[in-house]
Amino acid sequence: MLTASRAQAHDADVVFVQLQVAPSPGTFTEVVTLTAGTLGLLAPVDADNDGLLTQGDLNARGEALRQGVWHDMPVWAQDVACKRAHEEAWVREGYIELRAQFTCSGGALRQEFKWLSVLPPNYSVVLKNASGLLSIPLMARSAMHTMFIPRPGEPRTAPGWLAGLKGGLKHGWALEHVCWLLALAWLCRKIQSGLLGIAAFVIAQWLGQLAALHAELVMSLPLWRGLEAGPHLLLCALAAELWLGERPGVRTVLLVIAGFEHGLTLPGARGGSFAALSGFGVGFIFISAAVFVALFALARRTENRLWLRTVVAGLCLAVAGYGLTGLISGA
Repeated sequence: MLTASRAQAHDADVVFVQLQVAPSPGTFTEVVTLTAGTLGLLAPVDADNDGLLTQGDLNARGEALRQGVWHDMPVWAQDVACKRAHEEAWVREGYIELRAQFTCSGGALRQEFKWLSVLPPNYSVVLKNASGLLSIPLMARSAMHTMFIPRPGEPRTAPGWLAGLKGGLKHGWALEHVCWLLALAWLCRKIQSGLLGIAAFVIAQWLGQLAALHAELVMSLPLWRGLEAGPHLLLCALAAELWLGERPGVRTVLLVIAGFEHGLTLPGARGGSFAALSGFGVGFIFISAAVFVALFALARRTENRLWLRTVVAGLCLAVAGYGLTGLISGA
């Protein structure tokens, strides 16, 4: 494991991003802080291969930093790529600081974090607000590589309904979501009851998003991880139902609770506006219903094969365990 030449004092599984106002119009500086170990996963920055990251290593590995970090976290204004310049890298007390200046045209800003796909699943990117608090509505997880960012010194421009719709359609294909839809398809005898369960989850999730947006919710990372555990615990409950017997009333309550908790962790990732959240809800419930209908038809054709029921329950536990392990290891 690569370490810095100074003591560690930074969350190991979090990359912090802060935007600062620059003198020129349309220009801002982005400050990225992360551990030496995280940076070593993204780029070969240890120039002398001694396992200790020094300022000399960073100075010698400028091209590696450009290709491994900056190239895979582009900023866009609408669909126009922002120009990047004045890249710097510094070894600080307990962390590594990277800086770059971006010049963007008009329009809402969004940033991709493509390198999240090569980091462990418990990693996240958090945008720090002006007071230094962690604003969970501006968090990117490894399953979602893009987040909308405010222009420094300007009112935040949020994307509209269509952007939220696209986000909802994409989020509906998340592995844990498809997995609990599969379990729900096996548990529900009538397609209507399954669709009502989906509606309960999505409405509760939308209310959670709306509550966090309205309250401008700020929370600690441990609290965020606790809320994010909701859908994974739901998978465990559905697996228990498949093995031990059905509890439709309890299931509905759990769907509502898990949906609301999950919604609290999502709002800013969809752009932080009522229109975007509404679009997200429409896209999410549409794709969820479509996937459930297909899975329900499959479940009805194979419901007499009890071993498949066991496989579905085991799959739910495996996916839940994988997700919870990532959250716990980063706590």
